[in-house]
Amino acid sequence: MYDIFELLHLDTKEDIYTFCLAEFLNCPDYRKRVATLWGFSENEDYDITRKAIELDGKTSNIRNKIIPDLILHNNNHIAVIESKMYSSEGYGQTGDYEGAKTIIKSNLKRKSVSDENIEFYYFTLAGIGASSTMFKIVRWADYYKETLENFHFDNN
Repeated sequence: MYDIFELLHLDTKEDIYTFCLAEFLNCPDYRKRVATLWGFSENEDYDITRKAIELDGKTSNIRNKIIPDLILHNNNHIAVIESKMYSSEGYGQTGDYEGAKTIIKSNLKRKSVSDENIEFYYFTLAGIGASSTMFKIVRWADYYKETLENFHFDNN
């Protein structure tokens, strides 16, 4: 018997919640509803990316890549989301994002985005902060209460 979550490479609870969030964001009305929460204007559309980004030796001496849970981006803004539903941050993990803005922009082919328009979000169950102060803390419960209340998807 196959495990559907294993087949979809959703090995942890964090992956499952992130996958659900990515699916919600595929709904145009929901995307528009949450755009401002991720730093976009109400009328801006954005791409959703899930991928590893290779680092160079100058960016981190600990790891050779960062793997954001979600990246929302367009030519004006990049929102990097690190989800920590049930686990803690790996040693210096969020610090590696700080020095990787240029690499993130290059990898997403968004070189025109200014560094000031790259924002980092630490999505956490209990509101625990990241070791990097660049990350804005977002609690899952607050986010879903604000975005899902009175919202109905056509395809449940």
